[in-house]
Amino acid sequence: MKYVGKTILDLDLRKKTGCTVIGYKSPNQQYTINPDANVQMEAGSILIVLGRPEQINKLRALF
Repeated sequence: MKYVGKTILDLDLRKKTGCTVIGYKSPNQQYTINPDANVQMEAGSILIVLGRPEQINKLRALF
């Protein structure tokens, strides 16, 4: 997975897609609301984002 080890800041989702990260779910099922930009992506982690349908579609296409 090419995003493992990257931080939320590295992904730069707002600039690339317009989506805002509002949560993070770790592989061990722990949720973080409003995660810090320095949170590193792990295999099996999930980002929770907020955006318009076209922004979400762009995010899915890119990532």
